Amino acid sequence: MRHELNWLDMTDRIQFRIATLMYRCLHGTAPEYLSELCIRSTSLNSSSRYCLRSACANSNQLVVPSVRLKTFGGRRFGVEGPAI
Repeated sequence: MRHELNWLDMTDRIQFRIATLMYRCLHGTAPEYLSELCIRSTSLNSSSRYCLRSACANSNQLVVPSVRLKTFGGRRFGVEGPAI
């Protein structure tokens, strides 16, 4: 019945909602506390003297922070959003 109604599975729906929030963060329409969690890779490379072509040309790449806890750390918005 879900297929007939064009509904997503629960895991796909969660990923869709996170991707929508990430889009809003990148375009400035999300709340400030969520936008602070999205760090572009070019903002880190701008302080260095050399800028690789792959890093400077792609301004839409985000930094995925490392996590210590495998159970809950990867589920945070700041980690899961850029990964999606």
